[in-house]
Amino acid sequence: MKSNKPWKAAAFVGVIGVDLAVLTLAGFWTGRYVDRWLGSDPAFLIIGVLLGLGLGIYTVIRMIKPFLGEDDD
Repeated sequence: MKSNKPWKAAAFVGVIGVDLAVLTLAGFWTGRYVDRWLGSDPAFLIIGVLLGLGLGIYTVIRMIKPFLGEDDD
């Protein structure tokens, strides 16, 4: 079963990349929508991207913690 480990690692890295990309894009689209709605270019777009990126990093850390053997605080 040791030959299966590289595929699991590759899948895990892929999930991390997709997670970061989806959350960052969701923040972008939400921020752009709010900017168009309020007419406040690009304030909420920047806020949305930063919040999406921050949430993506947070979820990646939560995914990685069990593999490192750390307890969830």
